[in-house]
Amino acid sequence: MSEIFKTKRVKKVPIESIDERRRALQAACQRRENPPFANLSDRARQEVLHHMLVNDDYGILFCYVPKVGCSNWKRVIMVLDGWVDDPETVSGKPLDVLPIRLTKFSNEQVEYRLKYYKKFMFVRNPLDRIISAYKDKLTGDNDYYQAYRVNWIIDKFRAENQRANGSKGATLEEFFKFLSTRDPADMDNHWMPFKNLCQPCAIDYDFIGKIENLKEDADEILRRLNLSEIVKYPRKQSVYIEKARHMPSTADLLSQLPLSLIQAVLKIFEEDFELFLYHNPYSV
Repeated sequence: MSEIFKTKRVKKVPIESIDERRRALQAACQRRENPPFANLSDRARQEVLHHMLVNDDYGILFCYVPKVGCSNWKRVIMVLDGWVDDPETVSGKPLDVLPIRLTKFSNEQVEYRLKYYKKFMFVRNPLDRIISAYKDKLTGDNDYYQAYRVNWIIDKFRAENQRANGSKGATLEEFFKFLSTRDPADMDNHWMPFKNLCQPCAIDYDFIGKIENLKEDADEILRRLNLSEIVKYPRKQSVYIEKARHMPSTADLLSQLPLSLIQAVLKIFEEDFELFLYHNPYSV
C-alpha cells in the first residue's frame, strides 16, 4: 500500500453560535452559483422534500440528516404531532412512517410552508458522519445493508481470492473506494452530502444546529421555536452509547488508509465542510 494516512491532530476551536453559523452559510452560498428552490431539478427537489418533516400546528420544517441525531428529532416531531407524550418512549418503525413529510403537499402548499414556516437542520463534521455511517451500516451487523450494499461493495472492490473468508461487513478502505466512485446524488442518505439532502443554499434555514454542540443547540432552537415548555430533546439512546463503546476509534480506522483515498472521498464533501464551517485538514 502506497501513501498511508497518518492521523493529524486537529486543534479544537470554539463552537460558533447559531446566528454566526447562519450568516456564514448565507455568505458561502452567495459565493457559489446555486439555483433557487424553484429552479432545482425534479430529482433534487424530491430529495429535499422527502427529508423535510412538517408540523403545521407549530409552523416548523425540519430537514433530517441521517447520522446527525435525526431519530431523536423525529421523536420530538411525533410529540408535536400528538402521537406520543414522551419522546423517550418511541422506537422502531414509527420513527420512519409517522412524521409528515413535505412530499405530501402540493407545489403551492410547499411554497407557502417554505416561505412562512421556521426551518432548521442539524449537521456534523462530514468525516465523522461518514465513519458513523460505516460503523452502523456496513460492519456486518445490519442484515439489510449486508444484502443490498455490503455484498455489492465486496464483489466490486475485494480481490476474488479474498471473498470466501466468511467475514461479514466491508472494510473501511472498500467503503471509501466505493464512495470515491459515486455521484453524490445517487448516494444512500446515510452518507449523502448535506447539500444534496437539504439544499441549504436553495432554502433559507432559520437555524443550523451542530451535533458537536447538540444539547446547547437543541435547547436553544426549541426555545426560539417557543417549544421548550412543550417538549425536550431526548437523551441519547442507550443502545447507541453501548454500541459506540465497542467500536474502533476514527483514528484507528483511518490509520491504514492511503491519504490519497481519504482526500478523494473528502473532496466529494468539500462543499459541506465550507458551508458549515468545518475544517478539512486533509484537503489537497
